Amino acid sequence: MRIPRLCLAVLLSTVALTSAGSQSASPIAFRGVTVVDVAGGPSRPDQTVLISGNRIVAVGASRDVRVPNGTRIVDARGKYVIPGLWDLHTHVTMFGRSALALLLANGVTGIRDMGAVHFVHAKAWRDSIARGLMLGPRMRIASPVVEHPEWLRRARAGYEQAGASTEWARERFGPRTADEAERFVDSVVALGADHIKVRNWPAPAVSEALVGRARERGIPVVGHANLPFPRVGVSSFEHSVFPSHTANPAMIDTLFRTWADSGTAYVPTLVTWSSREIPLDTLRGAARQSADANLSLRTSCSARGVAQGV
Repeated sequence: MRIPRLCLAVLLSTVALTSAGSQSASPIAFRGVTVVDVAGGPSRPDQTVLISGNRIVAVGASRDVRVPNGTRIVDARGKYVIPGLWDLHTHVTMFGRSALALLLANGVTGIRDMGAVHFVHAKAWRDSIARGLMLGPRMRIASPVVEHPEWLRRARAGYEQAGASTEWARERFGPRTADEAERFVDSVVALGADHIKVRNWPAPAVSEALVGRARERGIPVVGHANLPFPRVGVSSFEHSVFPSHTANPAMIDTLFRTWADSGTAYVPTLVTWSSREIPLDTLRGAARQSADANLSLRTSCSARGVAQGV
């Protein structure tokens, strides 16, 4: 069955606009819609979906759903509805507030933002959306990004040497000690982050302290799977595994089984897979392990976005 692309945007945008307005707005009923069972069951035609405030309160055959007086009726015959989608890896502040409405128009009603710049904007958007003051998907937001301190130092120096902006570095933190890592966790909990994002993992002892403190404070840690990275204790790993997932299939198989056993999620971001197969972060790892390595920072940061990589 081919589903018209416009149907989902129409339905979700109507709901979102109501949610962004008064929570006491009149209920909305989508009458005659076909509900798509995304769990694999058959689609159900001629359904009524009843929404009150920001909650779906009833879904059923149109003949069976009681619609209260004063409900706004939307004729949804010939259209389809599915549950709202989640984008589990976004950097929405990099694209501005207009991106929020664009996400909704494409059926994305929840996002997990993975940090980059402008934490204060992400927090304001998240809280305003939750309070019904602003149109946008539900948001889970990352802390300022954790980096390996040496990588961060060299990246910042390279940008300064090139005369380029280092604004991106203001919201990165490179803990050098376990104490710094633990205090960072306490700080981002106080700031109101939903999870801690690690891009370049610090030294193993520092990473262990960060993950342990986060567990104590009840905040998830998410990060890139570039060496050295903790095998357990992280809620999710993003993108591909560095070094390349094709390098050692047996190791990857063992790793994935470990993640599955520990409840660790893997978010492959397949849309960026080809670029992630160029293991830029692996260069840093190789440099650490090679006594005679002398990689130029300008080489690894020649393309804008490498230092600001997300």
